[in-house]
Amino acid sequence: MTKTHFQQAANFRYALFNQEAYFQDAKSHDLSFDYGQLSKEAFFDGARINSTPSPIEPSTISSTFADDDTAYYLLIENFKKQDFSDDANDCYYSYRYKHMWELLRQWKVDSWFFDLLAWATYGYGLRPVRPLGWSVLFILLGGAFFFVTKSISRSKSRPEPSGNRRRAIRGKDSPQRANEASIWLALLLSAT
Repeated sequence: MTKTHFQQAANFRYALFNQEAYFQDAKSHDLSFDYGQLSKEAFFDGARINSTPSPIEPSTISSTFADDDTAYYLLIENFKKQDFSDDANDCYYSYRYKHMWELLRQWKVDSWFFDLLAWATYGYGLRPVRPLGWSVLFILLGGAFFFVTKSISRSKSRPEPSGNRRRAIRGKDSPQRANEASIWLALLLSAT
């Protein structure tokens, strides 16, 4: 399709290209490849398309570029050149996630394990909330462990408040065990 001029919108929705697709020097007012699949390379050298590109859904990226690592990298670079950094990050995340499971299918368990850790702990550097979530989880688990197992206790050198003052502080007459630590103290220890 070199030097092709489309008078109307060119719609290649759900199209499947099994060979190379040449759109060199093509002119179109609107070009749509929604849900289209390119199994080989596509060439758009000198093509002029006068429309705003529709966003590519991350779910369609993994099905469109099933086993083509080069297509992922080219798509990421294209997103970066157009200042679509969020789309570039989503595409990179999708590629790494797909690649992680491909490593397992190839029985490269050591590489898969480290990729799994990278995905779970910080989302390949693209999910900054995950380390914060892991930190909160481990602080809560550690605090619960210290509290339930009674692994920590209060220092005996601290003077206890006397009678009426103790009731005013605790709000009840039954004295708390002298060496028992609170859940807040256990969480504080876990956080430090």
